[in-house]
Amino acid sequence: MNEIVLNKEIIKKYLLISEPYLFVDEVKISDKKKATGIRFFPKDEWFFKCHFLTDPVVPGVFQLEHIMQTAVLPLLVQEIPDANIIYGKNFKDINLISFVRPGETLHCETEVLSFRRGLGLAKGTAWVERNNEKVITSTATFQMVSPTLLNKFIPGANKC
Repeated sequence: MNEIVLNKEIIKKYLLISEPYLFVDEVKISDKKKATGIRFFPKDEWFFKCHFLTDPVVPGVFQLEHIMQTAVLPLLVQEIPDANIIYGKNFKDINLISFVRPGETLHCETEVLSFRRGLGLAKGTAWVERNNEKVITSTATFQMVSPTLLNKFIPGANKC
């Protein structure tokens, strides 16, 4: 598979998410399971006004959302039948290690470890660059669920 680069407008179409809850500006998909994402957090981002008043930082849950949104894109671009929406679920091994500050760019590398019958497992690491050094901000492992696809394999199921 050749590297695929997705811009924000294409990402919105695959994720079915709009701003302000879109946390990926660009994604490079290197194969069917791996992706790298970036998200720039401008100084006037809406949540910096309230999180925290004297020391604004990106909420940790938004770092995790950045990892999750990046991780599902390699699956969504494959256009797997009935897997048009994939949710992150059951995050584990979460480590919020460092802050992301106004004006910084968050990068991440993700890998889908497995995806079968609508259930998957993925992991990711996010970081910022400060003084030419890679500072890891967060890591996570999480499940992925595609309800429509999963329900095809559950006898008598209507909803997941």
